[in-house]
Amino acid sequence: MGLTFQAKLEGIHKEEADLVRRGLETTNKLSDWYKEKLTSLDKRSRLLNQRLVALDPAVHEQKLNFLRAHVTELNRRMVALMETSERGFPTHVNLQKNNLPQPQDDQLLWLYRQNEMLNQELGDKVRMLDDLRREKENGDRLAVTRIQPSRPVPIHHRPSAFVRPAFQSQPMHHVAASPIKTYDTLM
Repeated sequence: MGLTFQAKLEGIHKEEADLVRRGLETTNKLSDWYKEKLTSLDKRSRLLNQRLVALDPAVHEQKLNFLRAHVTELNRRMVALMETSERGFPTHVNLQKNNLPQPQDDQLLWLYRQNEMLNQELGDKVRMLDDLRREKENGDRLAVTRIQPSRPVPIHHRPSAFVRPAFQSQPMHHVAASPIKTYDTLM
């Protein structure tokens, strides 16, 4: 029994060492990635100074938001891992979540500023739509006044679409050479 206990501890120790080595390799790759990102930022800064940036600022902002979210989460997890290894480890996963540092105030301020900016943009768009609707209504009114006759004829003085059936029509005694105007129609 002592031999299996010792073998089990050695297996756990070996697995932990492998895990830490893989973490170190990943950390080295991460460090190289950060260095490449800094080099890329320097290059983009030079291009920006030469006004050679082709992408829309919204694209850059989306990339920044994506990077901010992932790097912030990664940093939070790494700090939590380092703090739990220094103090031991939590006895339950829920305890670990409570001990994690909360998101930084900078991120919260950024979100408030972003919210204000988006609300301002939304208000501008709503005002622009209202102006366009008003212009359209004014244009429609002008078109209607152009189509309407200059002297309106009241509708209640003339019958609308009144047609007598053939058997009720009265014979015309006098046939005029020119058309006769009856109820604003020519007959």
